[in-house]
Amino acid sequence: LEETRRRLNLLKDLFRLHKRLTMRWHMPEMSWLEGVFSRGDRTLAAVVERALDKGAIFAGWSDSLELIPWLEALRECGVEPDRYLRARGLDETLPWDHISSGVRREFLLRERRLALAGQTTPDCRHGQCLGCGVCTTAGVPTALREQARLDIRPRVGAAMSGPLASEQPQDEMSDETHAGVPTAGVPAVGSSARDAHCVDDLGCKGATFRVAFRKLGPAVYFSQLELTRLFERAMRRAGMPMSFSQGFHPMPRMSFGRALPVGVGSVREEMVIVLRQAWSAVETAHALAGQMPRGLEVLEVSEASAGTRASQPAFDEYLLHYSVDDAKVEIQDAWSSFLAAEQIEFEKKTKRGTQSLNLRGLFKDVRILSRMRLRLIFDFREDYLSPWTAVQAVTPDVRFDQVRLTKIRSMNEV
Repeated sequence: LEETRRRLNLLKDLFRLHKRLTMRWHMPEMSWLEGVFSRGDRTLAAVVERALDKGAIFAGWSDSLELIPWLEALRECGVEPDRYLRARGLDETLPWDHISSGVRREFLLRERRLALAGQTTPDCRHGQCLGCGVCTTAGVPTALREQARLDIRPRVGAAMSGPLASEQPQDEMSDETHAGVPTAGVPAVGSSARDAHCVDDLGCKGATFRVAFRKLGPAVYFSQLELTRLFERAMRRAGMPMSFSQGFHPMPRMSFGRALPVGVGSVREEMVIVLRQAWSAVETAHALAGQMPRGLEVLEVSEASAGTRASQPAFDEYLLHYSVDDAKVEIQDAWSSFLAAEQIEFEKKTKRGTQSLNLRGLFKDVRILSRMRLRLIFDFREDYLSPWTAVQAVTPDVRFDQVRLTKIRSMNEV
């Protein structure tokens, strides 16, 4: 950790001489912790629980990370982090060796040797098989047991050529769809000339939909990034022809409304997705609904015009419920004092430093329904602050697990 800080400070000194260059970096403490857990084993499960008991919440956020609770938890659990961060022998058993994606260990070691020698590996989609062990049609034994009967082969869309291309059914040739994933239960779509073209053109925009969904129960702990990945994977599993942005790093065309903080639920959220082919709203709803995990529920799918983006209304209404046993924590007194003030300055941490805003001005309306329940309407027309951060600022003595915050609606006017 100290060596990382030293090197980072050295780079900062070098960049300071060049005003037109911008340097970005990761927190050394966060990188160190990520290194421990990315290379660790199941022994760290006890460390996570112990750190949670010490108040280590939202460690993935730079403004919330405190390393001391994690160091204490590691010490109390008798775990030496350096044994995870050390260099491993090539024949050493790794904590994740019991998990297989089909890629053979021999192939990975060969790739490591080539990388250290500065040699590149050709793209197997355009040339000969590299023998990684994933494909089931290349004559190389696959390590995948349940998927061994499936047709798994390289996908390259319109650029595909040769015998593999001629054997591949046209409606399965999607560059961005998991090979061999069954799409049973998904209604068939029309096959117009435009649809046939858009099978191969990943940037095609055949249909745009507005999707309403509910996010409650265990799903409240999905971050916005995880939610984005979840919907992408759900559409892949359902065989939905996603439309992708163009450029060096194509991304599925989807947009969300204002991100919910981790741990905060919502009875209705909205997103917009774009497909390459002209599916109907009913087909899209049916395909998505069958792929949702517990806590996520598709409520409605409706057609939208091309270019539609997910809206971000100015006002959000939340229900706030406390479950505090400690009689010393006076919820009503804290909120009554807050409401009596005309202005409360709050320092909001951002990537560019701190920003001062009026915390009181973010609340359009607050109604105390009972000793432990409130209704909050946030006004985000001028400034934005995480609703959970705002609630924590008013009642700082309440822990995260003692609060349930749920968005019940969004509005453009109150």
